[in-house]
Order: sequence, then structure tokens, then C-alpha cells
Amino acid sequence: LEKLATRAPQTALEFFKKEYDSAFSANIIVGKGYGFVKFSDRNEAQKAMQEMSNQLFQGRRIKV
Repeated sequence: LEKLATRAPQTALEFFKKEYDSAFSANIIVGKGYGFVKFSDRNEAQKAMQEMSNQLFQGRRIKV
């Protein structure tokens, strides 16, 4: 994830869990504006990358 606001990782995980059940972990690098979301299903991770890029998250358009 890129272009993030600096918020708690749980918020990012909840954002992705709404659409993708296999999202199981989120790590946001505080103060840097980027982070990582882990998925247990590779196909669902690929789908998330395509579908969630440029979506609004905490007031910013993110890059996945």
C-alpha cells in the first residue's frame, strides 16, 4: 500500500477484510505513508491489487 494516512494497522485490515476474507494481517509504517496487507489466498491478493488501487482510504486515494 502507498499514499496512506498514518493510522493504525487495524483500520487498514478492516478496510480490506470488508471485501477480501483472506486478508489476515496489516502493517502500516508509521509516519511514512505506506504499509503491507497479507492475504492467505494469492488469487484474492491479486484481485485486491486490481480492484482496490485508487480507492479512497482515510481520505486519500491509495496505491495497492
